[in-house]
Amino acid sequence: MKVASFDGDSYGDNWMEGAALFKRGNYWYVLASYGAPHKNYTIRMGRSSSPTGPFFDKTGVILIERNESGTYGNSILLGDEGMQLLPGHPHLWTEENQTYLGYDFRRDRSEDANWMGIRKVEWVEDWPTIYSAIELVVTAEDLERLPHSKMSLRFRNSGQTDSALAIDLITLVTQ
Repeated sequence: MKVASFDGDSYGDNWMEGAALFKRGNYWYVLASYGAPHKNYTIRMGRSSSPTGPFFDKTGVILIERNESGTYGNSILLGDEGMQLLPGHPHLWTEENQTYLGYDFRRDRSEDANWMGIRKVEWVEDWPTIYSAIELVVTAEDLERLPHSKMSLRFRNSGQTDSALAIDLITLVTQ
């Protein structure tokens, strides 16, 4: 049964391969490698209440239907990060209540050698993410000290100069 779609061939930007299926709670997750193997591979996903689908991305687009931009539905889980380029061929597993993502990656876009990566997975609104949660709590006392002021949250890059910040969810809680 078809649960996800792609266009192109092994070097086209819409290539999809190496799919994996994982069950957690009430959902089944399908993950796969998307993109061209030496150019723009990423790990993308969708979820369903059934192992045979239909699978939806985070915006509600079915993985076998095209969205407004003409591409098939999918939500990114992992892309290039530091020296880990072109991640692909994902699999998830759980040990002692902790979920992990295993995948291969390359250190250089032109090489054919793959390296193995393992990342801890967190769950945000029943979606897997490899990013850790950051919680900022603002109390009523804090708000009284800052009447009519803008609040901002700034991140400083302490890694490589070409590092990127990826955020899955921001929630503001006032107490």
